[in-house]
Amino acid sequence: MLVVEDAVKLFGLSPQDPSVDAYLTMLGIDERPRFKEDPEEWLSEVEGGYILKFRAKHGYERLYGETNAVGDMVFSGIRLHGPQNINGFKAYVGKLPFGVHFEQGPDFLREILGRPSFEDDTGARDRVLLWNNIEELHIGVVLTADESKFCYIDISKAKIK
Repeated sequence: MLVVEDAVKLFGLSPQDPSVDAYLTMLGIDERPRFKEDPEEWLSEVEGGYILKFRAKHGYERLYGETNAVGDMVFSGIRLHGPQNINGFKAYVGKLPFGVHFEQGPDFLREILGRPSFEDDTGARDRVLLWNNIEELHIGVVLTADESKFCYIDISKAKIK
């Protein structure tokens, strides 16, 4: 099972790195992303409720800073789907970071994470809230249509300014 704390330790490494390779194997994932013209490759685990994101090394360094990763792709983030997602994923059942829960709305998220770096206007379709540097992580959530909960959470390394 994907554990957030374990996954974030691997951000900035390539899928060929022995620690990332071992983690993917432990998750039952055989595929290893390789650069094929697209700047980002996602490995979707519908049953586990998550997506692993890999970014082309040159794009990763532009967003997050230098990396010593060997290879052309870098492990850049994860998306965890809640029970309210509309993408057909099962809900991620592991522990979310910082004590947040999928059933929390924007007011609770602000209480826990502080003021977002960016927030869509109330009523916006697929309303997004972003926090760029919470313990060196970039956190993004997409709210449900009624804005009472969130559909999924994206976690990556904090972006450079």
